[in-house]
Amino acid sequence: MDLWNLPTTEKDAVAFFQEKGILPYQRICSNGHKAKLYFGKQVFWKERENKKIGGKGKILEIDESLFTKRKNNCGRVLPQQWIFGGICRETKEVFLVEVSDRSYCWRAYNAILDNGYEHFTVNHSSNFVDPSTHAHTQGIERLWGSAKWRNKRHRGTARHHLESYLAEFMWRNTYHNEDKFKVLLNSIANHWPSQNDF
Repeated sequence: MDLWNLPTTEKDAVAFFQEKGILPYQRICSNGHKAKLYFGKQVFWKERENKKIGGKGKILEIDESLFTKRKNNCGRVLPQQWIFGGICRETKEVFLVEVSDRSYCWRAYNAILDNGYEHFTVNHSSNFVDPSTHAHTQGIERLWGSAKWRNKRHRGTARHHLESYLAEFMWRNTYHNEDKFKVLLNSIANHWPSQNDF
């Protein structure tokens, strides 16, 4: 490789160093969680915990929603960003993840039956609650409304901040009845215990 063929972007440089074995492809934090490499103003590793919601005997509502679209075809043209999400009716736990294309969502739906779960659908052009199974998606639709309302209130979210916006929304949703400042301080203390070695 000569000087003229060196990487020109941060992502290309990281990929180059990963190929050469200088940077790892993956990191595991001290708690055993996988970390993901993020690119922004800085390149950094961030722990991403994949927490499962629901469980045996619980009902999960899952759906996908488009987060960036133009209203009445007016305004800036933005690339589409699909979000796949779910809410447990009993525990109110939620998850929201960005997906690169909508076909991922359809593959996720197809995997439900393969893993031994029942899958009910609702045809919204006919009913909001299926008359035979009583299945509905009112919980996840409300979740989309809440997430998008906050996003609109802030006049949108920069694409590179969308994942952190979704993480904050899920965190606030989890602790909606608690003092958020106390929860934050407890989380920091649990995640980074104080070091008394001076």
